[in-house]
Amino acid sequence: MPWVTGPLFGLFILLSELYFRRQGVEGDVIRYAVTSFSFVFRMGVFGFIFPLAMRDYMRRVYEGLYNGEDWIFERPEGEEHFRYRMPAARIIGSNRAVSGVLHLGPPGLLFVPNRKSSAKHKPVELAPIGGIALRIVDPPPQTLRQKIFIPNPQRLLEFSAGSQTVCFQVPLVDDTAERLSGFLRILQADEAES
Repeated sequence: MPWVTGPLFGLFILLSELYFRRQGVEGDVIRYAVTSFSFVFRMGVFGFIFPLAMRDYMRRVYEGLYNGEDWIFERPEGEEHFRYRMPAARIIGSNRAVSGVLHLGPPGLLFVPNRKSSAKHKPVELAPIGGIALRIVDPPPQTLRQKIFIPNPQRLLEFSAGSQTVCFQVPLVDDTAERLSGFLRILQADEAES
């Protein structure tokens, strides 16, 4: 796709520069040379180099999310006690979410926000594992802007333990809920045996 967007972006810049600079001397060779160089440079940078660099950066971010790499997430204390880990976004209010890692294990549920958000948002813990319930809920009410840009909002996972409730946005919510329910049953059965 950058092979299409690059020339189109460069052409748009070229036409806009020709239009807005026509107040100068007609036939100015330097002006046309600079405009032509600007077209080629911007087409190359914004059309070809930027999309490729952004694609590579996003690939590394997604790999870091799914692998729980240290440059994105802080490791919680006692991480070895948590058996399951997955990327998730904790929903805060109707239009805010904090990405992080959701840990599940015998100690309970622990959500650790990403490094950029860890200064503002503290980890969330639900314990004990035997008291945690899981269900799928509808998303909070949307603002007008959200209704325009997100016409079909994703349902959320809600974990509750006693009076504490936390909602998360996860990939493939139905499949994830089914798998996490199975993990919870296994962990709760292990806790009941011990």
